[in-house]
Amino acid sequence: MDIKLGLMIVGVAYCMVYFFDSFFKSCAHYPYIKFLEGTGLKIGLFNLQWTTTAFNRSLLRFGNIRSNTKFLKVWFSIGLIASLILLPIAILLLIYSLVQNFVSSNENNLITPVIPGINLPASEILFYSATLIICSVLHELGHALAAVKEDVQVLNIGVTVFYILPVAYVNLNSENLKSIDPWKRLKILTAGIWHNLLLSFVCYLAYLSLPAILSIAFNTGKGVAIYEASKMSPLIGLKGLEIGDMITKINDCEVKTENTWVDCLHSVNKMNGMCFDPDAVRELDETSILRHLSSGLVECCEETKKGNVCFEFVDKDGSILELPSHVCLPAKTIMSKSEYYCSKIDHKCPKGSHCFIPQLNGSHLFKIRALNKPNIFYMGLTDDFLRTLRVSPYIPKFYFKTPVFAETIRKMLEYITIISLGLAIINVVPCFYMDGQHIISTLLYLSLSKSMNGDRLLLLSSMICLIFTALLIVHCVLTMWPFIF
Repeated sequence: MDIKLGLMIVGVAYCMVYFFDSFFKSCAHYPYIKFLEGTGLKIGLFNLQWTTTAFNRSLLRFGNIRSNTKFLKVWFSIGLIASLILLPIAILLLIYSLVQNFVSSNENNLITPVIPGINLPASEILFYSATLIICSVLHELGHALAAVKEDVQVLNIGVTVFYILPVAYVNLNSENLKSIDPWKRLKILTAGIWHNLLLSFVCYLAYLSLPAILSIAFNTGKGVAIYEASKMSPLIGLKGLEIGDMITKINDCEVKTENTWVDCLHSVNKMNGMCFDPDAVRELDETSILRHLSSGLVECCEETKKGNVCFEFVDKDGSILELPSHVCLPAKTIMSKSEYYCSKIDHKCPKGSHCFIPQLNGSHLFKIRALNKPNIFYMGLTDDFLRTLRVSPYIPKFYFKTPVFAETIRKMLEYITIISLGLAIINVVPCFYMDGQHIISTLLYLSLSKSMNGDRLLLLSSMICLIFTALLIVHCVLTMWPFIF
């Protein structure tokens, strides 16, 4: 199903559910109201909220086990230290990222907001949604466990879904939280950040170890496999590439990983000539009248010869030409006879062959070698490969026909690593509605309570949060502006 159609169906479903919810409430339909109260469900326009106390007893039981109590004390103490170290780093990263918007391109900005369909492929919205729920659940679990450890009441936990983006939350007794020792309060406030940091670190290690973990079912370093292609890709189809094809070579460049795949494609831009045997050239030559084009190139093939390409003969040493300056050759046939490649600048070929440059305006000739398939020949742009094909370094050994399984795991680990770390950084910055707002307030109380009264501390804390909230908003607007307008 197309992602846009799916989102439209979700939107229509939301409208229908919201209509019936409003209708039953306006009629004071008792069974329906009792159902909402019993399930903790709240229905809004394009959002759903669910709260429950069902996990409170389990959290209390886990937190009060003696062995767990000692572990949690050390666990959240480490989390407090890690979060306090992250605080100044996160502030510097925010300021640096904001400055980057004015001095350079924001393509590689360290802190970038992510919006599906704008700077995140809409096709990956399920990865994004799943990552949000995993990261937010573990974040809020940290707050809940730390609260139980410090005898702060957990009122309830829940999940809010904004359209299709889920976010977990936990409600604590604010009076209990304010009344405990400030250092204990900081452990609760930083627990979610600590969990996000640790989750990001663990997933990053898993990402690095994934080739070894999946080595039972997948090879790596032996080529790339096509696992996704655009419907409009000119490379997919009869006598072309297919999903699952394993590519090992492009022209004379060995493809072993994703990086070498990109390097090999770009190398065709430089080494765009081929070395041909003179006898084969004479045998296949179908040259017609030479025509000089406005692009500066020369056309020597008849328009009816669709599979032919005009090649320019590049003399190796400036001596008398052994062949015509331009020859018209059937591209597929002559490419199948060539194993060596050259360029107009460096046109060295093996003894007995000469360098020929195809007269193509921006296009190139590609010879693609795929495992267990004949060579595939293609005339077109490098971007046709980069924009319409997605490849994986995971080559299936058995059972799996395509690398979709491996790529799904890898993509999920990538998302969790980046987004979980991003949530930790943003949450620790002193901004309104973030953990950093309460962290900075508690830190100011610990350091300045003897010299300043409560009202001044609150004012100072609010001013700091206002400044960094404004900086974050300005940065987000500047970063997203090129994508939206």
